[in-house]
Amino acid sequence: MRLLTTIALGLGLARPAAAAPTPRAPAVLDLSGRASPHDPVARDGDLLCAGGDRDGTVLAAAVVVYGRHHGASAWGHISLRFLACADGALRDVEYEATRLDGAAVAWFARLYPDERWYRAPGFRRLQRDRLILFRNEAPVDRGVYAAELDKNRAIHEAWMDWPVAAMTEALAALDAAHADQMVQLRAGQPVDRPRYRALRANCTAPVRAVQQAATGTALHSPTPMGWLRRLERDPTVRLAVHPSAHVLARIQAEEGDLKRVRSGMPTRSFRPLLRRRMDNAVLRSFEGRVGETAWSVGVAIAAERHGPAAAPTVSDGGRLRAPETGADAPH
Repeated sequence: MRLLTTIALGLGLARPAAAAPTPRAPAVLDLSGRASPHDPVARDGDLLCAGGDRDGTVLAAAVVVYGRHHGASAWGHISLRFLACADGALRDVEYEATRLDGAAVAWFARLYPDERWYRAPGFRRLQRDRLILFRNEAPVDRGVYAAELDKNRAIHEAWMDWPVAAMTEALAALDAAHADQMVQLRAGQPVDRPRYRALRANCTAPVRAVQQAATGTALHSPTPMGWLRRLERDPTVRLAVHPSAHVLARIQAEEGDLKRVRSGMPTRSFRPLLRRRMDNAVLRSFEGRVGETAWSVGVAIAAERHGPAAAPTVSDGGRLRAPETGADAPH
């Protein structure tokens, strides 16, 4: 059986992984999700893939946990994000699994406005509740993260210590599974996917499968928040928080203002049941102030692991530097 089947479906529940014996490093803020007009990932990340020598290689991968959302995603949502080299540039891609319902049809309409297969009579009935894959290319730079942050949902990224070969194989498998799925959808055929089941076949399925393939073990939790709690205790995980309005309001209350808030600033994870709000003018002013300087923690982690010797660490600023001159990478 092809690995893509294991990755895309991966529905078997595994025994719990052993608890981490040592505490993990503190979480850090990542403001790149609030700086999408400035293309912070491509701006700083393309240097890692310049020349094409790393094409086809995944440099870093994260388990992404979105906060709860009123009226939907009551348990949060979970996905996989990969930073890879393709055609001499950095490819930032996110894969998520979700049930095929009315919201999914609306998403298809935005992605494929010139196609009509998702409007065919009986389409919803034919594909009822199938657990399908969605692919978001450049989720930070194209504003997918920003749209979720605007719903007051914090986004936690757990950057995993997975082998490069395993990450690269996982992304290739997901790409192939998504391509097969789109062929079936466009042909009006039932998609070869299980039906959504709240505590068994849900958004955690591909994440669990990739974790199993990469490490030989799998975390045992049917909910995104359960995954987040376990990943927080894993000392090999690097945790980054894209702050919602609630998170920024908490920091503002504790710090007195937001002047020191930056990418790479130590923080903690947030799982509020009740969320604070922030004045929209204050929030947009903050985004305007940090937009040009915000950088991606994921790109900085990829640079630490794979970049040129001149590449910085998360703790010393996160911006990549061109190795020939030591100057900031061009925007």
